[in-house]
Amino acid sequence: RTCTWTTSAGQAVVTTFATVSADAAGMAEASLRGQGFACATTEGTLECSSTTDAGTEHQAVHGPLWVTTVSSAWYPEDYDHRIAIHLWQ
Repeated sequence: RTCTWTTSAGQAVVTTFATVSADAAGMAEASLRGQGFACATTEGTLECSSTTDAGTEHQAVHGPLWVTTVSSAWYPEDYDHRIAIHLWQ
């Protein structure tokens, strides 16, 4: 599933939710680090992020759930945390 939020100024946040195998975090971390993402694992959740001129990309894998968020010129306050509290419980 993919959700998109936009502002009238053309700013956007796009989040995709996917179900993956429970061991996907290891493969994801290797792949994302290879693409230049900074990654850390906290409380069983792999979190990786990368910022370019085009915007910011956040990836989070927790068990069988993988969440990817791409933003351009706008990122709602505590967005990742608000998504996580609904998914990781």
